[in-house]
Amino acid sequence: MSDEEVNAVTWGVFKGREIIQPTVVDATAFMIWKEEALNIFSNTWALIYKASKNDKGEEIAGDDASYEFMQKCSENLFVVNIVENDYVGGNLTEVIKLFIEKHQETLNAL
Repeated sequence: MSDEEVNAVTWGVFKGREIIQPTVVDATAFMIWKEEALNIFSNTWALIYKASKNDKGEEIAGDDASYEFMQKCSENLFVVNIVENDYVGGNLTEVIKLFIEKHQETLNAL
């Protein structure tokens, strides 16, 4: 699949019923979503732990370790999209396990 192609993916397909949760996967939309997902760590969750001031201007201590953890998550995590196309006999756990085994050296270098 090239970066310009769009892949229609469906979830929850049952005989005699509409598709419960259709979605479309394309590189551009994925990259936007990935950035939004990772930025939530630093722009939302980390703010809970950041030092701040109350209404009176008094300093409220933050939780530095938690704040730093959220920042590291934002900077170091990966977002992936995995599709298992065998709806009947598929085994997503096995697909992921085999991928990890095949690329273990590269993953260790990260």
